[in-house]
Amino acid sequence: MSMEDHDQQRLSALETSITNIEAVLTRLITQQQQPPPAPAPAPAPAAGPGVSAGANSARPLIHPNPPFVFDGDRTLGKSFLHSVKQYWRLLPKAFFESRVVSEEKVVCFALSYMSKDSAASWSERMSERTPFPFPTWTLFVTEFKLRFVEENEQDHALARLETHLYYMGSRDVFKYTDEYDDLLDLAGEMLRACSQVNLL
Repeated sequence: MSMEDHDQQRLSALETSITNIEAVLTRLITQQQQPPPAPAPAPAPAAGPGVSAGANSARPLIHPNPPFVFDGDRTLGKSFLHSVKQYWRLLPKAFFESRVVSEEKVVCFALSYMSKDSAASWSERMSERTPFPFPTWTLFVTEFKLRFVEENEQDHALARLETHLYYMGSRDVFKYTDEYDDLLDLAGEMLRACSQVNLL
């Protein structure tokens, strides 16, 4: 096979992937723009914290930021998953299929934002597979974390907390406590297990 034939095959595969992703996005946009069937009017809830008067209207009152374009940077992998999940939580109707959230649509939505560098290559490969390898969000997250989330981040966080080098210094107290809380969250169960052993 000549280099030109190989390049032509790659170009054809890329065009097919882009066409598939565009089709999924078009379906999502169309479904989001179609008004849902008019629900039976429900009694208005009493006004309270976080409840707005138009909570039952067909148009969403919030417009969350979409996820950022993910390029495969392992330091941003968890943030990317979080941004997709938050979008999904805030606009679940965008992912409805027969009045139920389609996790496969959520995964396709996430894949559409993986459009640079190593993330784009992986996204294209996964999108081309038949059957689609991620019918659920959990399957996607498991595979995504293996490839795009830093390894041993729990160990790194615990090691950082245990060293004498971790101190506030001249940092702002809020930044210091935020970082400390983040490290505690990352260290998680491992830190709790270590503290129980140290107490004995």
